[in-house]
Amino acid sequence: MFMMASWMERKTTIQHGAWICANLAGFPVLGSFHDPRWRLCCDAFTFQLAVQKVSMSWVATLTQGMLCNWLVCMAIWRANAAQDIGGRILAILLPVSASVIGGYEQCVANM
Repeated sequence: MFMMASWMERKTTIQHGAWICANLAGFPVLGSFHDPRWRLCCDAFTFQLAVQKVSMSWVATLTQGMLCNWLVCMAIWRANAAQDIGGRILAILLPVSASVIGGYEQCVANM
């Protein structure tokens, strides 16, 4: 949301656009690590979790990414509305905790 607002106010530079393009290009590289040879470098639970996340349907991944994005944006808005550091920490704590507990897809929300 902040990126769109800064783009509409003409405050976004080419570096911001390059950062977004690099973020979008990075996830297929990380996705290519789904290879049986990578089992040697992680335990069974980690590999099983990675396989489960990679094998989700497109709609489920998109929905979880949208929910995670909504919670992260809510945390940012609440933190900006807080007056002091303690309020900002408390404002961020609940939405980020809900995102982690829900197991939402942060990789989609980053884009």
